[in-house]
Amino acid sequence: MVGIPVLAHKLVQIQSVIISKCLPEIVKKINERLNVLILELNKLPQSLTSIPDAMTAFIRIGGSLKETLHMILIRGEFDQESNNKQMYFDARLVEMLDQLSKELHTSFKFSENFLVEEIQVLKEANGIRLPHTLRPNVFYHLLQREVNNISSFPISFVNKVWGYLEVVCLKVLIDHCGNYPQFSVTLTKYMILNFHITIIMLQTCI
Repeated sequence: MVGIPVLAHKLVQIQSVIISKCLPEIVKKINERLNVLILELNKLPQSLTSIPDAMTAFIRIGGSLKETLHMILIRGEFDQESNNKQMYFDARLVEMLDQLSKELHTSFKFSENFLVEEIQVLKEANGIRLPHTLRPNVFYHLLQREVNNISSFPISFVNKVWGYLEVVCLKVLIDHCGNYPQFSVTLTKYMILNFHITIIMLQTCI
């Protein structure tokens, strides 16, 4: 007959084996939970108690914002924004260019009545048979009229592209300022103001 000490020792051995098998999984789950809690803690608004703290946070936001915009707009990468089609800059730009091309071809058909008016002007001048009847600026005015017909399209296209860039930049800015509501409102207003000033300057140049 086996004594109680032997049974107790055997039971301890069995429990040790079970714990040794389960312990890594338990530790893994604890670490995962801790990581989730740390991420949630980092998302909480952070207080800025001094000017150096504010400057450090501002520089950090600026660097992150620059890197994210460079990744989306220049390199065409969007790992963090893969679920948001609005952030696919290359695809959106191609769509806007295709739309501009369709609008131009719809408004101004190059294959129809090509140079008809110009030829008609030449015939009339030839029929009169007077020297210098055809003024040098006739073709210029005809061409200018055609250009005026499509002059609004570049402005509309620039407005559309700039409006899209404004949406992208504001979204990225808000995401990066999530932990610092002190900066969010001010930087958003500043960025919107700069976008509006820039679009006015672009329209003036066009």
